[in-house]
Amino acid sequence: MKPKFLKIISLLLYVVIIYGLGFLWLNDAAQVGVWMALVLVPMLIGAATQFIWDPKRKAAFMHVGLVALGLTALVLIVLLLFGVEAVICIAMAAPIVAPLEFLGVWFARRMIDRNDTSNSSYAALILLPIVLLPFEGAVTFPLSQETVVTEIIIDAPRDVVWNHTVVIPEIQPEERIWTFSHALLRTPKPVSAAVSGDVRRLRWTQGILFKEIITDRITNQRLAWEFDFYAPETLTAFDPHISPNSRMLKVKDGRYELFTLADGRTKLRLETHYQIRTPFNAYVRLWGHVFLNDFQNSVLAVIKTRAEAQG
Repeated sequence: MKPKFLKIISLLLYVVIIYGLGFLWLNDAAQVGVWMALVLVPMLIGAATQFIWDPKRKAAFMHVGLVALGLTALVLIVLLLFGVEAVICIAMAAPIVAPLEFLGVWFARRMIDRNDTSNSSYAALILLPIVLLPFEGAVTFPLSQETVVTEIIIDAPRDVVWNHTVVIPEIQPEERIWTFSHALLRTPKPVSAAVSGDVRRLRWTQGILFKEIITDRITNQRLAWEFDFYAPETLTAFDPHISPNSRMLKVKDGRYELFTLADGRTKLRLETHYQIRTPFNAYVRLWGHVFLNDFQNSVLAVIKTRAEAQG
């Protein structure tokens, strides 16, 4: 076999192994898994690419970095095809992973410059995830409370809007609006909402099921609830690694509020509260607002269309 082919095979095996280790530790009980999966793993892939692909440091920095990214992308495409990863996960991780892989390449090149490339140095690099394992429960990331509010003006009286808000029969394809996360990232879409007593049952595409436990209901004015993700096995379409009811992410509660405007139209407001606890809260917040705004806009648009058709 040609040397470059052997290098590619070696690097692919390393990417698969180190990726598997990173996400093996990414779970609800171990926040260090976030560092492992999103910080340490990309850096190790970048460093390993430099050591294996260009051990004499003859290739350009950008060339080695692109090799690392290309191999990572190849592995992720395969995982995507087999349902191990989701488009949403890759889209969120890419802006973090890519720079860190280049940082790993840079770090490895500094080691080569210092002639610090002995077998013991390689071993230390490879065993770094194992060394960090005992510290797994010792890290606590900052907690951030978030709110997303979306509003829409509906040309229908408040009682008509209310009826189409509380219970939502199955949404048809022609009723859906285009949104970034639904169209491009293939995130799950709302399908229907049914009420039984103080429980509102939600059904989304890709088999997602959850409940809203109603905590406040004033007819034609307000409906408030707490989320109950009673079927966690159905939630993997959101993200195979992070549940919406986990230490890192908890979608807590929400509410609809209806206001009659001076011209007789109705303003409908949908509000969702969630909390995040990650090393990248500001970055995750941006995505959280994108996803929730897309979801809320899509639901409000359906309510508007149905209410105005009746009103």
